[in-house]
Amino acid sequence: RSEQFVGDGPSEYEFNQFTEGVVGASLGGPLVKDKLFFFVNFEYNKKKTPEDFFIDGSGASHDFGHKEQADRFISILNGYGYDAGGYDEVSNERKKLNLFARLDWNVNENHRLTLRHSFLDSDSENLSRSSDRSFTMGNGGIVYKTKSHNMVLQLNSTLGANLFNELIVNYQTIRDNPSYMGDPFPKIVVNEDGITFNAGSEEYRHRNKLDQDLIEITDNLTIFSGNHTFVIGTHNEFFKFRNVFIQREFGKYEFKSMDDFEAGNVYRFDRYYSLTDDPDAASEFSVAQLGLYVMDEWNVTPK
Repeated sequence: RSEQFVGDGPSEYEFNQFTEGVVGASLGGPLVKDKLFFFVNFEYNKKKTPEDFFIDGSGASHDFGHKEQADRFISILNGYGYDAGGYDEVSNERKKLNLFARLDWNVNENHRLTLRHSFLDSDSENLSRSSDRSFTMGNGGIVYKTKSHNMVLQLNSTLGANLFNELIVNYQTIRDNPSYMGDPFPKIVVNEDGITFNAGSEEYRHRNKLDQDLIEITDNLTIFSGNHTFVIGTHNEFFKFRNVFIQREFGKYEFKSMDDFEAGNVYRFDRYYSLTDDPDAASEFSVAQLGLYVMDEWNVTPK
């Protein structure tokens, strides 16, 4: 898809450029006749979405305006050696890769083993200029990065005429590691004639990383006995987390006017950090949840 599939809006303004595409393929078949089978699947998605506001001096509905103040804002930031990213039209790009693979093994007439693995790799740019009273420069956004692996081993076993067992082991890792657009820099906020200009690294993600490790073990033994079906089982979950979340670690500076910004007269300053020996300290903890259960399904009568 692209903007060519979208008509002009009520103001006859031509829709901004965007693209969205998906490509995928899958393949499966036997590795050993009647014994071992495989299946793989691939999918890649890429999407570009333009932001609503930018400055081009046209005075059109998309033009944020205030070009003179924006140029001055950028010039002052350049004096600190920082590239704010400009105010031209930007497109947020999102990329997502999904891979999946599976093996099915008929071990013998009583046992079937399945192993499947999925992988996700996702990058998503996020620069928001969603207000007509506040404008963020091009390097003021964040790139969300996620990688995930998920592996499942499943064994189905017929242990007798009236016994069936299902074992499932699941291991998953998730890594969320956002990055900045542009170089790391304090958050800068300047109010000018009722308009707010923003620049610098996204203030809530100055230090942010989340690692998750998850293990699930489930085993269900099913017993068929006359009108009763008994299930004896266990379900256990083990979680491990490591989370770094320190907003405004580079600092946030607010100014009441562009003149104050140029003169260095700060109205408000915030900076967060850990009170431990490590200013970037992570929160780390583990959780274990153990479960045992018994169920009886009773067909009291044929009805």
